[in-house]
Amino acid sequence: MASKEFELTFPWGIICGKTWGDPNSLPILMVHGLQDNADSFDNLIQLLPKNSFYYICIDLPGHGKSSHFPQGFSFVLLNYVETIKRIVDHLKLEKFYYIGHSFGGHLGTFFTGLFNDRVIKLVIIDTLFESPIPYELTSEFISDHMNRMIQLEEKLLLKTAPVYKYDEALKRTIAGRNHVLSEAGAKTLLQRSLKKIGNGYRFSADQRLKLSIPYILNYDQQKNIINNIKCPFLLISAFDSLEVVTKVKKYHCHLFEDVKNFKYYIVEGNHSVHIDHPENVAPLISEFLLSGISHL
Repeated sequence: MASKEFELTFPWGIICGKTWGDPNSLPILMVHGLQDNADSFDNLIQLLPKNSFYYICIDLPGHGKSSHFPQGFSFVLLNYVETIKRIVDHLKLEKFYYIGHSFGGHLGTFFTGLFNDRVIKLVIIDTLFESPIPYELTSEFISDHMNRMIQLEEKLLLKTAPVYKYDEALKRTIAGRNHVLSEAGAKTLLQRSLKKIGNGYRFSADQRLKLSIPYILNYDQQKNIINNIKCPFLLISAFDSLEVVTKVKKYHCHLFEDVKNFKYYIVEGNHSVHIDHPENVAPLISEFLLSGISHL
């Protein structure tokens, strides 16, 4: 299956992405994790059903080929959820499937809980729902994040982003992960995350994303949104992820214990399992997506 590039225009700039398959087939929106891009699903899509679905992979704002959010913009989880809403409305996807990895899984989960008449089935890969900020640390956490964001913006405005040789960019991409990413996997991501500058390359990702996206919602608010999910819901965790053994199982059990049609599996691999070992997740996803679809 070959892919086709697309570009959508929004008030802050453009959202870029790529599609696979027949536009007349059932649409699946695929959303990557922080500092990844649409190419992170290339290997997985090759192992998913080819005739039943139309795969739509996007670059989130500040990732891949998409525009950055404006300077001074406050990075909050729900702003990205709203971005998903704008994208599916622009594409006129009244009903669609959703596959998200990591941060893309967070966005899909909250979008589905907020707009539960839109998503037919939800799949999230190695998405960790963080424990909420303790009540007594709320003020300290928010003020600290605001200060660090403003300081980083001021620092970025005073210097020009560095230019690297390709091999240097490749090494930085691999070394910058808190999990193992193969050289082949890093090369896949670099196809959309580098800009050619003279004889070198510059990373296209918004450097403000290094501060991550704060989770302001408390446990009860998260659970209220998640409990509003009505569609079949599949969560796949990678066994070697740093968090999965110590945090994910316990916290997910509480968050998802009241969600109907929820399935949870742990597979061999690490956080980038869908890039480096898509064969570990593709059968579970394919079976889940195809269940209940008539092929007559």
